Amino acid sequence: MKKNKKKKGIGILLAGTILAWNLTAGVQGEDGLEKAREAYQAGQEILKWEKEGMGIKETDPLFQGDYLEAAGTSTADWIAFSVARMGLDEGMENYRNRLTDYVEEKYKTETKLSPNKATEWHRISLTLEALGTDPQDVGQSHINLIADGVYNRDKTTALDQQGVNGLIWGLIALDSGQYETPDDASAHREQLIERILEQRTEDGGFSVTGREGDVDLTAMALCALAPYQDSKQEFTVTNVNTGETTTEVLSETVEELKNWLASCQNESGTFTSSGVESLESTAQVIIALSVLGEDAAQEEAFYKDGKDLIEILLSYQMKDGGFCHDLEKKESDEMASQQALLAITAYCRAQSGMGSVFSFTDGGTEETLAEIYGREETQGIPAVAAIAAGVVIIVAAAVVVIKKRKGNKTEEWIEEE
Repeated sequence: MKKNKKKKGIGILLAGTILAWNLTAGVQGEDGLEKAREAYQAGQEILKWEKEGMGIKETDPLFQGDYLEAAGTSTADWIAFSVARMGLDEGMENYRNRLTDYVEEKYKTETKLSPNKATEWHRISLTLEALGTDPQDVGQSHINLIADGVYNRDKTTALDQQGVNGLIWGLIALDSGQYETPDDASAHREQLIERILEQRTEDGGFSVTGREGDVDLTAMALCALAPYQDSKQEFTVTNVNTGETTTEVLSETVEELKNWLASCQNESGTFTSSGVESLESTAQVIIALSVLGEDAAQEEAFYKDGKDLIEILLSYQMKDGGFCHDLEKKESDEMASQQALLAITAYCRAQSGMGSVFSFTDGGTEETLAEIYGREETQGIPAVAAIAAGVVIIVAAAVVVIKKRKGNKTEEWIEEE
């Protein structure tokens, strides 16, 4: 099967914007370095908690035995994704092989992966990509998850059958490797953007129901649109919820969504979703800001009650190393810990000049987070400074098991809607 090449078919305006997004990286000062190191260490505590729960020695790799049987589930895949993006070796080859086997086994069935949830294709595509496998050429069967799950999904099942999240994660997966869409594709990049914009809620956010905006899903939408934060391309769309026709400028939409999230923050600094001030909502906002290339700990609009977003996130960590879903029920939770680890990974990557956690075409430093933040003493990151200097030139020339907790607005919960 012929594979689609990358970095083509994006359009002049969108292509230049994505290039800038992939390479934009912040250089942290000593305060930022210390904050990122603290977050990184919290992530290591999550992995220790995971191992303890599975009866695995701290010095042994996480991905072995029973944990591998969870490959293909939302929580296990996102843990593997985050660990891979951190640059840690926790038996990644084991997980990649098991996940590949899972895909090939599922493709022998009539429905292949989920018959209703396109996000299963997207999540597995991102995870395999993080593990070093081309999602367009998976296994001995040469399965193309990007084609089947994104740009040709509408030929079998509507990409947005499960809601706007199918479109959101489809665009994230497509842009993760700047994959080309062929001429006969059922959905091209610009069409995905337009279909996402059509589903904004009346209050300016996004939700599965189409009514009131939801913090988690709006943050995910911001991740999908982040590569276009500098684009002046206009989209004239008719909103499916209100029937109103408007013209959306991508750069303005991104700023509006960021402001919308800031307006939803509680005075305590937390965010509420489904009536609960949850860790997951805070995590999703941190992921979105990090994918935008911003320092989530320095965003003044998100500084509340004397605390920044990273401090608020870490306040959910329990003594055993896991993270709780909400601060009233202080008990480590699998899904909350998975979301916290992804937020920590996204934040640390952004702080280290590595670009978006969802971009595999960034040109960032070759150092891993483990190499940068695992040191007892870090004397600055000269490689990042060099990258940042190069970014200015490039951008100027070119003018990102497992248990499911009821009520969590995570990707898996949303799939069930």
